[in-house]
Amino acid sequence: MVTDVEQCPAGFTCTPSNPGPFLFPSPDALTSEDGNRFTVSFTKAITNVNAVCGGDFALTNIATLTTNDTPENLQSNDVSLAGISTPDCPVIPPPPVGCTHTRGFWINHPEAWPVTTLTLGTVPYTQAQLLQILDEPTRGNGLIQLASQLIAAKLNVETKATTSAGVANDITSADVLIKDLVVPPVGTGYLEPGLTSSLIADLDEYNNGDDDGSAPHCGE
Repeated sequence: MVTDVEQCPAGFTCTPSNPGPFLFPSPDALTSEDGNRFTVSFTKAITNVNAVCGGDFALTNIATLTTNDTPENLQSNDVSLAGISTPDCPVIPPPPVGCTHTRGFWINHPEAWPVTTLTLGTVPYTQAQLLQILDEPTRGNGLIQLASQLIAAKLNVETKATTSAGVANDITSADVLIKDLVVPPVGTGYLEPGLTSSLIADLDEYNNGDDDGSAPHCGE
């Protein structure tokens, strides 16, 4: 008779297709076709229920042969080992740092600005000029509205508020779009609103603390 048991690692279930035990036929029942041998075949389904991620586990399988045709019930064990590895643990991003403010906050609290100069596109501006831009009516000029949201976004970044890769790309894209245009009322640059609307929406979402992966709003 053959019995088979396994030492299933913690967090797994091990289910044999046939749990046994397996009884040998009498020698007279064996034929030359099977080589006068008795063979047992079955499978074991190993299921990860709650095993820790990124781990290596050992499964021990013990097959025991027990005689029943000898004066004493003799036993022989065969031990086999199998390795099981679980997938790497998912990378959990760190919690956001800081918080964001909208353009309205930066207009009304110039004393809270982390810097007093910013570059929009390729043109540098002083704090006084940036405040003029933030207070300028858009009058159908997409450049003014984009610049206002870009100023707020860059100030939020300067406070070390967590900024997602998507927002960082939006800021770069806004600078590329603005290029060397000088924003009113400092200059007379102009962009069609249709060219800027998507970036304006993305930056506004970030400044309001609604961007997934970025810092929340400060609750000004």
